[in-house]
Amino acid sequence: MRRGKKQWGAHLAQLEASGLTVAEYARRHGLNAKTLHYHRWQARKQDAARAPTSAVVPALSGIVELCAPRESRFEVQLGAGRRVLVPSGFNDDELRRLLSLLEGAR
Repeated sequence: MRRGKKQWGAHLAQLEASGLTVAEYARRHGLNAKTLHYHRWQARKQDAARAPTSAVVPALSGIVELCAPRESRFEVQLGAGRRVLVPSGFNDDELRRLLSLLEGAR
């Protein structure tokens, strides 16, 4: 079954809210995980093109600053002058685990 942009957008919003991995969400909803990854990548690419140059968001324990993308990557500024350069196509679960470890290592 062919799905439109609105349907994929709804799936992507539900995926993010669910906390599930792409593979698990796809399995539960009868979707192809690779296709879901592709649509998430496309949406993130479009969002990055429209993103503000900088945003400050609450972190696990403190503030994380997201800087403007440079060459398909972005930078996460952590406390104590630490930073993480994140390439395009990153795995959000892995990044979440990394940030949790780094925040716990203070």
